[in-house]
Amino acid sequence: LKLSLFHTIFNFSGVLIVIPFTGRLVRFLEQLFQYRGDRRGQPIYLDEHIIKSPLPAIEGIKKEVEHLYDTITYVLIQALRLSYRDIWSDQDIDQVQTRVKTETVDVDEVYQSRIKNLYSEIIRFAILAEKYMTKDERQTVYDLKLASRTIVGVIKEIRELQKNITIYMQDGDSAIRGEYNFLRQRIVEILRNIHTLRQAPDDIDSISAIASDKEETRSFDVVEMKRMSILLLDDKITNRMATSLLNDGAYTSKIGSDLLESAEIIWGR
Repeated sequence: LKLSLFHTIFNFSGVLIVIPFTGRLVRFLEQLFQYRGDRRGQPIYLDEHIIKSPLPAIEGIKKEVEHLYDTITYVLIQALRLSYRDIWSDQDIDQVQTRVKTETVDVDEVYQSRIKNLYSEIIRFAILAEKYMTKDERQTVYDLKLASRTIVGVIKEIRELQKNITIYMQDGDSAIRGEYNFLRQRIVEILRNIHTLRQAPDDIDSISAIASDKEETRSFDVVEMKRMSILLLDDKITNRMATSLLNDGAYTSKIGSDLLESAEIIWGR
């Protein structure tokens, strides 16, 4: 009974002590946890406190470029009507590329709301940080800026490729759908090989796969042109479809080339 009475008095006293400070406590917590708006498109790793410290600044820039890469590849996957989960699964690529999601993405909206500002912040931070770096450190930062610019450039190709993906991936099991699956498959292969390099940048097989991808990408639009010519001669596609494939094969090749170039800078050096 005495113990219960003690606890009652103790808790009541604590309430009496806190009551006069309730207003200040509320204001403090509101300031601490205030809503800061939509954080998408905002940098995560660019801390102004490390801007004068070269090594932490370089690491922050690198992580932010990785963040930019992840954002843009997410847009790419959505634009191609692929499943983000399937891409990184152990499923065979043939299975992955035959599935077509009904949802798509507004590439321009995502660029304006998430990518444009993030890219600008990377460049701004990098320029300010370079003032405190050696020549070699500035070269590293320059390479990362180049990688980020190259990644952002992929958005233009994604926007163009998405138009015909939306049209022709609804075309049943026709020859034109098969060709767009071929384009989608190529991008899946590249994304998976980059992911492997990212997980094990010193692995010989990962490095070899990237080198092989680069070689194949150089001639990919030529391969697609030959495939398109055969289908056209066999009357399996129209002239208009052939023109679309010709352009989209070039866009696919450019996307692959830019992703590989960026990946080598970020994870392969």
